[in-house]
Amino acid sequence: MSVTYLTPKENWIAGSGIGLTDMNRIEGNIDYIRNQDADLFGTKKIIKINEDKTDFYESLTFRNRYAGNHTDTYTAGEILFQGWKDSSDPAYISGIWSTRSPEFSGASSNGDLHFGTTTNPLPRSSGLPSSRFTILSNGNTTINDGSLSILQISGSGINSILSIGSSLSSANAGYSIDFNNGSNKYSRIVARTDSGGVTGILDFYTSTNIGGNNTALAMSLSGAGGLSLPFGTGAGIRQAISIGGTIDAVNAGYSIDFNNGSIPISKIVARTDSGGVTGSLAWFTTSNIGVAATEKMSLNGAGDLFIARNISIPGAINISSTTTIGAGCTITSAGALTVDGAINPTTTTTIGAGCTITSAGVLTSTGINTDNAIIKQKYFSGVANASGNVALTHGLDYTKIVSIQTFLLTGANYTDRDTFNHSFTSTDGICVTNDSATFASAPYRSIITYLG
Repeated sequence: MSVTYLTPKENWIAGSGIGLTDMNRIEGNIDYIRNQDADLFGTKKIIKINEDKTDFYESLTFRNRYAGNHTDTYTAGEILFQGWKDSSDPAYISGIWSTRSPEFSGASSNGDLHFGTTTNPLPRSSGLPSSRFTILSNGNTTINDGSLSILQISGSGINSILSIGSSLSSANAGYSIDFNNGSNKYSRIVARTDSGGVTGILDFYTSTNIGGNNTALAMSLSGAGGLSLPFGTGAGIRQAISIGGTIDAVNAGYSIDFNNGSIPISKIVARTDSGGVTGSLAWFTTSNIGVAATEKMSLNGAGDLFIARNISIPGAINISSTTTIGAGCTITSAGALTVDGAINPTTTTTIGAGCTITSAGVLTSTGINTDNAIIKQKYFSGVANASGNVALTHGLDYTKIVSIQTFLLTGANYTDRDTFNHSFTSTDGICVTNDSATFASAPYRSIITYLG
């Protein structure tokens, strides 16, 4: 199609827009000149883009040397995109522009490249579209000029949306994502190799002062999946992990579960009591990792410890208050079981071998290896007569006496190394004799154990 050159319009009015006829004239004249470039300009063209060259060549250049102060920051050039008429014509909906900033007190220049959009198209006189993404002169990038931004990525499955780094061949090497307050770094995430340069580690850094540019390691996730919370040194108790929010129900709380697949084989539960007032801790375990764990031990808000099964302790057990021993419980201790208050086994209870029970209170039982028995003891002391005999008037029902023990004072200690004979002289009397002459006129102690 032949293009005819039209006389350009010369009666332009300031502030008037470009109409359809004007646009057609301009485009037609450009096409006409382009078609005539061989005759008018030889091999040169007005605009050369995608030229096949092996050397440097300027395809399109925006030049703005600026008429103001050389230390100013200004827009060096822009490409704006116009949509249909909005609040004004023309109205720009997006754009790309470069911002010049001074370097070496203005003797040189830095350049930032901005990509902008707007939800409210305005004329250029009202400013540029909002900068959404910027490539800074040092190669760093920002979103929304470094202000709060939202990056939304959608899709299905697992897709790599961000890939950082290439090959690593040294120890403690990797990459970081830094979060800055101005020029001050206040948080960062570091992906690095370990000290052997073999496994991958994620480190999380935080700061107690967002203006101090001083972060410290707060959490580390090892290549094996281990979580470390390094809090350094210092006095006092510092909170390492905080779990939960407001609890306003009974038997409600939080748990830490240890699973075999989907089955919790162990767990620790922090919960309220049945009244929703005090807090308690409960421990769950299982004897079969294919079956969910059940509660085995709990510590209530008052400090009482409840254990479902046996207790085995290599040393002494010291309890400061009245203690209840559960059904079927075996207490095994290499040392003494010392209780300041009473010991109250609720049902048949076995006290393990080698365990000595010492109680400042009363040892009471509804069944220690007996059927609903209450065990009591009565204590006697004195000096045997010249014949080595002792007459004890116990005042008890002799049919309920379980055992009698007599100890002889030898030196500074009482001992039961000698054999003592105990015989009932009446329903409330017992005679204690010993074949050894050492029992004559000797101090003694006797303990009668009976059913109460």
